[in-house]
Amino acid sequence: MKRTGTCDKCGHSDVIHVPGDAHSGLTDASANISLGKMHGHVAVDRYVCGNCGFIEAWLQPGEIEKLRVRYQNNA
Repeated sequence: MKRTGTCDKCGHSDVIHVPGDAHSGLTDASANISLGKMHGHVAVDRYVCGNCGFIEAWLQPGEIEKLRVRYQNNA
């Protein structure tokens, strides 16, 4: 949806972009991915289909490396 402007599931073009920083507070777990108490979080941008409700989630390119450092080598 981010790239095409249409829903991958139903093909509708009513796509709503919800930025990763659009959340009600620190307890809104759906808005970010925790890196632990000492490391903060990474924001997750969401694209929501206004027709069927399908949600697509994306990280900003600079945020991917933060996840890699925190989780990939600690599995």
